[in-house]
Amino acid sequence: MDSPKNIPGTKQLKNNLMDLKTELQKIIDSIKDISGKIEDTKRADAQNSPKAPLLAQRRTLNNEIKDLRASRREIFDQMKEIEDVYGDLGGKKEESRVSTDSIEKRLREINLEVMKFPHSSQKSKEIEDEIRQLKAKKINIESEQKKHEILKKAQEKFYSLKGSVREYNKEIAEKTSELQEINRSLEDLDAQETVVNPVIENFEKAIENLKAKKEDVQNKIKNIKEDLTKKREEFDKYLKMKATQEAYEKQKKAILDKIAELEERKEAFIAEQNSCDASKFDSVVFALNKFKAQSGTLSFPIDLVLSLTKFKVKIPSLSSQIPATISELETKKKDFLNTVTSRTKELEKKIAEVEDLIQQERNSIAAIPVVEIILPPFISKPRSK
Repeated sequence: MDSPKNIPGTKQLKNNLMDLKTELQKIIDSIKDISGKIEDTKRADAQNSPKAPLLAQRRTLNNEIKDLRASRREIFDQMKEIEDVYGDLGGKKEESRVSTDSIEKRLREINLEVMKFPHSSQKSKEIEDEIRQLKAKKINIESEQKKHEILKKAQEKFYSLKGSVREYNKEIAEKTSELQEINRSLEDLDAQETVVNPVIENFEKAIENLKAKKEDVQNKIKNIKEDLTKKREEFDKYLKMKATQEAYEKQKKAILDKIAELEERKEAFIAEQNSCDASKFDSVVFALNKFKAQSGTLSFPIDLVLSLTKFKVKIPSLSSQIPATISELETKKKDFLNTVTSRTKELEKKIAEVEDLIQQERNSIAAIPVVEIILPPFISKPRSK
């Protein structure tokens, strides 16, 4: 069962809780506002402090050193890329270069010989082999020359980068030295006795007072929340008991309705049973016997006339006719008894069965628990009308 939002008897507590939360937020805002003023005052004091220019210089130097180191790192990366491709360029010496001039000279000589003198097929083959070998050697030399040029350029770039690293190292060392000097100056200023700004002292005292007040308000909020939780639990318990009681009452009402229905059925059986009673004939006979001694025309009471009419017998007008009427009534009584005997037994059985059912339902009502509802103390009892 979900707890209702509005618990009786807690309105004032909720109002107090809202007021305290509003007060708490005001205190928090005040602390934040005063803390901002303290920071503003400290910032103003720092700007007017002899440390201000030194701190500015230190920030500048730190940024410059950081940038120099980043640039040096980029150069190191470039040097590593070159070494990954060409190996350790710092340990490589320039090798002597082989010229292709002698090869070109020999090719020209062979060309002149071929043009001037005829040669045998064997000699021509030897010349062709020599030309092929010379050209292949020339290609190899030219390839090595290209590699040498590329390596030379890489070596030149490597040494140029290495020189840049030396320059960066020198500049970083100089700026680091300046930074250390500034740090020593700042340490000397820190060693001097610090004078606390009275404005800041007053602000800090105000914050301490507000924090104490904040703690007090928070405790009050906590107590109210605990009280509300307790009341909610008590009210939930009350609602649960009430719901249980209502369920039992509903169950009891259903049983009572069933008992009423059974009682109606029983009354109908009894009424039918009464209609099967033969003593009504005896009552009429008894009433007629009172009129035997009368002479002249008879005058009967209306209820006796109705009974005779109901039994469908001739109403006597003279006392001498009464015995015949009584005889007719006794005959009808005998016929009536023959007819209703089996039905009477059946009705007796049905009445007994209904009475058993009624008793079972009454036992069911007796077995229903009695729920004692305890009204929470914070809920006002309804006024009796």
